[in-house]
Amino acid sequence: MEKQKVLPSFPTPYPDESLYSVFCRYHVRSGNARYTDTAMDLFGNWQYAFHSSVTTPYRLEFADRWFSKKSGMTALDLMKHNTGYPIYCISGYSWERKRMIRCISSGERDSFLWRIHDFVSITLSHLRYCPECARFEWKEYGEPYWHVTPQIDGMEYCPVHGCRLLESDVSMQDVRRQLLPASAVLTESRLIHMSPRAASSSPVEQAGLDYARDISWLQRHGEQYDNHAVSVLISQAVDPYHKVRSDVGPYFFLLYNLDMIIRFEKDNLCPDFVERTLQKYPAYGSDRINKTWTWQTYEYNRAYAFIPMKVQLLRALGGSMEGFFSKMSVISTT
Repeated sequence: MEKQKVLPSFPTPYPDESLYSVFCRYHVRSGNARYTDTAMDLFGNWQYAFHSSVTTPYRLEFADRWFSKKSGMTALDLMKHNTGYPIYCISGYSWERKRMIRCISSGERDSFLWRIHDFVSITLSHLRYCPECARFEWKEYGEPYWHVTPQIDGMEYCPVHGCRLLESDVSMQDVRRQLLPASAVLTESRLIHMSPRAASSSPVEQAGLDYARDISWLQRHGEQYDNHAVSVLISQAVDPYHKVRSDVGPYFFLLYNLDMIIRFEKDNLCPDFVERTLQKYPAYGSDRINKTWTWQTYEYNRAYAFIPMKVQLLRALGGSMEGFFSKMSVISTT
């Protein structure tokens, strides 16, 4: 059987570049007239829907046809640096992450990898970008590109420049069947007239900027996340008040309720926070809860605004993402 030839013009990804953007740049380099021709090059299937590559490592089993081992690139590298996988790590459990890594390493086809989209970018309607980043990329690389980080749920500000992200004209519906490179959308002539608004000093906008910086930090370090360590930290915060007692434990209680809690409370995780929460939702602290029911409701709700909820929880436990991970590393090594 003849060995599959690699694609000679497959681009080397830029920092935080979405796989979708990499495919867009390959489409330009290849000279293919039709998107379906590029889909055949990349996946051997002209019906491939490109939206699955915006934040997920879906279909990375085809990576061995994109580049050779001599290139220094691997499918695992693409998953860790050019998808939302590092951010997904704070939502997924260790067995889920191991399954994803096994799929990528073995070249196994598994729709399970699509789960990342449901966790990190389920509300995304149009590709987002930072005008300042795009201007820099025109000067530095000769072309802008679509990033992973701005596409994450809850992102409103650029973590680098502190300005508000903008929605492009490229909808997720467009992305399904078209390869629209950022260089064709974010032209230099268009960017020159843009004056992005910086985050003000208001608490709400500063919180949005803090969130953006947390997401950016997680995109670089989220793979270090340890489910056991965070369970210990949450238990330390809740257990002294002996208010949550079920076979599920405080971990699920806080995650499931945090969305509702945020609507009413503006302070960090503290004794009063837990006390008032349990007064509002006493049923969730009851021994009558059974594990199956709680797990089902948790699974159903965690896809919606889950990353913003989880980031707020981790920030409350550690003061910042970096602070939280520092505490977590102490627990992980003891």
